[in-house]
Amino acid sequence: NAVLVRSVLVAGFARAFDFKFAGRTKVLDVFIDCNSGIREDTAADISRYERIVMYNALQAGATGKELTSLRSGTGLEFKGGVGGPTIRDCYTYGYSVGLDMGSPGSYTIDGLWVDGPTDEGTGAPLNVGSVGVTFSGAANAEPQISNSKVCAQGRGFRLDAGNYGAIL
Repeated sequence: NAVLVRSVLVAGFARAFDFKFAGRTKVLDVFIDCNSGIREDTAADISRYERIVMYNALQAGATGKELTSLRSGTGLEFKGGVGGPTIRDCYTYGYSVGLDMGSPGSYTIDGLWVDGPTDEGTGAPLNVGSVGVTFSGAANAEPQISNSKVCAQGRGFRLDAGNYGAIL
């Protein structure tokens, strides 16, 4: 299928991108301000997601510490069987889930930053139910995660039963 998305801004939608059966997807240099960012579902070939920023930029007077910075959706979500996406130099802010590897695949993740708003007085995460990175039902995901960080989340990483082979 070979889908290419490059150098765009997507703002104000429930979800920025929803790829289904879209093999060899490339999303490069994209800014997203939506309730959910990108979902890839049943991709049979390697996809690449690079230099994507998902942040609530349209919020007037934002300091990064308000509840209005929260997004109830997921920044990057994979499900239904994926062929091994590469996620490089991406940033998600304020999502309930920053990255959901809900599909078996040989993920390569380098330079991911998952962040969220904090209480100005205590520094505690405002969304205590949030998860930075989750392996939700993705048995044998075998992801390699390097040069990445998870900040201001209720939980940094969640691995469900059946997951093994992760290199963090």
